[in-house]
Amino acid sequence: MKTLVKIVLLLCVLITVSCAKEHMIVLTEEFPPYNFTLDGEVVGLSTEVITAILSEAGISYEFQVHPWKESYDTALSTKNCMLFSTSRLESREDLFKWVGTISPADYSVFALAGKDIDLPTLENLKDYKIGITQGDAREAYFQSKGFVVGKQLIVAENNAANLKKLINKEIDLWPMPDAVANYTAQDAGYKSEEIIEIAFALKDLTKDGYYLAVNKSTPDSIVMKLQAALDKLKADGTYDKILKKWGI
Repeated sequence: MKTLVKIVLLLCVLITVSCAKEHMIVLTEEFPPYNFTLDGEVVGLSTEVITAILSEAGISYEFQVHPWKESYDTALSTKNCMLFSTSRLESREDLFKWVGTISPADYSVFALAGKDIDLPTLENLKDYKIGITQGDAREAYFQSKGFVVGKQLIVAENNAANLKKLINKEIDLWPMPDAVANYTAQDAGYKSEEIIEIAFALKDLTKDGYYLAVNKSTPDSIVMKLQAALDKLKADGTYDKILKKWGI
């Protein structure tokens, strides 16, 4: 009997130690309204979903906000790091373990309102200068379609910089998630419908929405726990409440 008690106590200790090791570094970028900092706190639609997932899974964490490429490279190379909001592209499929979808995403190519740019096909975009951010899904997507950085693709530091380039006519087109483009325009002091308009719909980019990308060396048990937590949030209505709060 004493031996059985010792075994049970040992198992409890091992489980406690194992859970204590489940601490995740959660990396992201300034990408409102999905994820961004406000008064020193990381907020946004995707942020709320991730916070709910981690709480449900009982995993401790800390958020870190960096430029996209820095966050991406860290998540790619560091165990127990994960990255959101991440497009699950074919070129990234084997680089991470995936949890999702965490949020919907509709992409369009925007032009200045009133420009009336005619874009019947994606190939027609090659006649224009397109503003992108280094290392993000849009850069990878357009490069996979034969667009060239420095020719059609003009790199800027962030989305706000690209909007400024569009307004100053340094670029002609701005591929963005619809919600982010509208938020960026409004944050810059414009009515989005008066400054930008959809010139082309990117229906095959992130058509399933955004994911949580988890470093491949992270144990499968943690990834499965995260996915199970997300599934529960979707089943009990918590996920839909978060989307509704953010107008999506």
